[in-house]
Amino acid sequence: MLAFRTVTYCTENEETPVKAQEAALKQAEGVRRAAESAHQTDEGLLNAKNARTEDLVGRQSSASQRVQKERDASQSQASTEITRLDREISEIDQKLNRLKGDRAHRANAINRAKASVMRWSVGRDSCKIRRKAAMYLI
Repeated sequence: MLAFRTVTYCTENEETPVKAQEAALKQAEGVRRAAESAHQTDEGLLNAKNARTEDLVGRQSSASQRVQKERDASQSQASTEITRLDREISEIDQKLNRLKGDRAHRANAINRAKASVMRWSVGRDSCKIRRKAAMYLI
């Protein structure tokens, strides 16, 4: 009976370490899977963070480009408007100078007509005087 127990004991001892080793291997495999899953989760989070950062940087870049384009466009528009206003001012100045010249010309014509009327008024009838004055004013 002792031999049977020894065999049984050896068999039990041999089977127990194998089962324990298998259980330890399963547990180690579970830990490895959990570590891989955590690593993949970390990589996924890192990739998501990097993608989000790239997206935000891209948005910021496009927004700054858009603002710069709008600023350039408004500056160009303002420059065009200033040029147009300068042109209008010079045209108005030319018209004013022309009017001043016309006014001076008219004043000279009126003065000539007055002088002529004064010369013709001596001993002449008033109808002739009016006609002569009208001729100078035209």
